[in-house]
Amino acid sequence: MSVLDTIRRRFHPLHHLRKSQMFRAFCARFDRLKMMRVAGVAFPIAGYFLKNFNMVLGRSLHEAETLKWFERLAGENDARVFWDVGANVGLYGFTFISANDSRSTVLYEPDPDNLAALQKTVSVNALEARAEIRPCAVSAEVGTAAFKRDEITGATGALATSEDESVFVERHFNATPETLDVLVTTLDTEAASRPSPDIIKIDVEGYELDVLSGAREMLATSLPIILFETSRDSEKIKELLSDLGYQFRDADTGAFIETLAHNTFALCSHHRWPT
Repeated sequence: MSVLDTIRRRFHPLHHLRKSQMFRAFCARFDRLKMMRVAGVAFPIAGYFLKNFNMVLGRSLHEAETLKWFERLAGENDARVFWDVGANVGLYGFTFISANDSRSTVLYEPDPDNLAALQKTVSVNALEARAEIRPCAVSAEVGTAAFKRDEITGATGALATSEDESVFVERHFNATPETLDVLVTTLDTEAASRPSPDIIKIDVEGYELDVLSGAREMLATSLPIILFETSRDSEKIKELLSDLGYQFRDADTGAFIETLAHNTFALCSHHRWPT
């Protein structure tokens, strides 16, 4: 999520409505899974009208510039395989495969509501051969972990690394998240049993370094394009990727950067940047 998207979220009327327990109760009862048309995707995507409101309105309110660069990079580099870590309801993955029938995606998502949306999109559009859903979190080690759900927006759930660490819904909505035990994998483990990715997106609410730490072998071998969010550990992430030969561009503007942006593309010398 870009800084602009964060501002929109925090100052959008819906953000304030979501602070109301009455509104949240209404959503929990009536906000049901529906098939929706989204700009840039050739088939309908399953989502929740109120949870996924920005996506419903269109990509102008949902990381528009980042998505444009993502699509252009995929085309310029003839990308065929995309791994989406923290897939939510699959906007990036489904955008990717809808542009070219030879493409495939792997969607990593531990939240039950988001998984239901992904499964419905795949089923309704008969995408089983091109979209693999992995119902798990991704981190630095394989195992199980506590996952704090975001039942309000569906977008900010995160692994609970300590009892004292709060997540978005606790800080901004004063809500107590449901905590689930979820399976955890690593990208190195995943690469042993499926085609390596040409592009990876990582959006895991501050735990991007853990994901990358569990992907060192795959990254060194495949050197995919990486789109990732950073809200902490920026210097450690930069060092890890720089050691593999990556350089960085702002995912909103496309400009080369030395300091990681909130949304960043990491590319190696063999990757082509669209002109």
